[in-house]
Amino acid sequence: MKNFDVKKLFVLILIVLVVAVGVFFIVKNLGGSKKPTEEEAENAENLSIEYYANLTRGYSSFYGGLEILYQNEKTTYEDLEPAAIIYSAINYATDNNIDLSINTNTLLELKEDGGYTDIDKYTVYKGEGIRNAVKELFGVDFKNQSADDSINFMYKFVYDSVYDVYLMSNSGVQDLTDRDRYIDYKIIETVKKKDKIITTIAIAYVYNNAGTIMYAKDPNGEEIIVENAEKEEFPEDKVDEFNKYDITLKETEDNKFVFDSIELKK
Repeated sequence: MKNFDVKKLFVLILIVLVVAVGVFFIVKNLGGSKKPTEEEAENAENLSIEYYANLTRGYSSFYGGLEILYQNEKTTYEDLEPAAIIYSAINYATDNNIDLSINTNTLLELKEDGGYTDIDKYTVYKGEGIRNAVKELFGVDFKNQSADDSINFMYKFVYDSVYDVYLMSNSGVQDLTDRDRYIDYKIIETVKKKDKIITTIAIAYVYNNAGTIMYAKDPNGEEIIVENAEKEEFPEDKVDEFNKYDITLKETEDNKFVFDSIELKK
């Protein structure tokens, strides 16, 4: 019998361990992050840019409230005020053929029997449509409620349970929106991790003063990235100089993806 070679055994064990560790990390990476289908990516990116990147639209500010969302490092559904949720639902429902309409008879009843003699100052929406839109956007069952106590939101909502409607009116908060300012978005990538889809975007604050276009990293224009842009188009060659955010969507039990969070990418 040949002598037992301890050194060779040790080398063999070491090789096996190295291979095993390598396989583990390969499997982990493949299972943890992968490319979503074309349909999944398109849907996630559309929802992200059109709705989730604009969850604070309606607050009074130079950018129509949009920049308020990006003052927080992370925002979830629980962080949103009811007025912002309802307003987002209205915008989503309007774009996606969810019925919010109220028939003429109901409007007359609201005016004559419901106590809303000044009904003309309201825009009235069907409660069921609002709830359906919230469900599609956030995957939650929205609890009907009035939203008329937000300090800086430009609209207020009254919920009438008798008619199951939301009545929207101006809150009296001054609209500070500057029409020369807006936020531009650039999609960096969209990946899928288990039951979540993450779209990474870069955001730029744009100021167009009579054709002089400025792209900044912050809403106050203190960190200017492009001072005199030739056209209103996200400066892709400088995309790494802007802040980036991960918009995460989570999968529901019926295999749909809804909002989970938006978070500053560090």
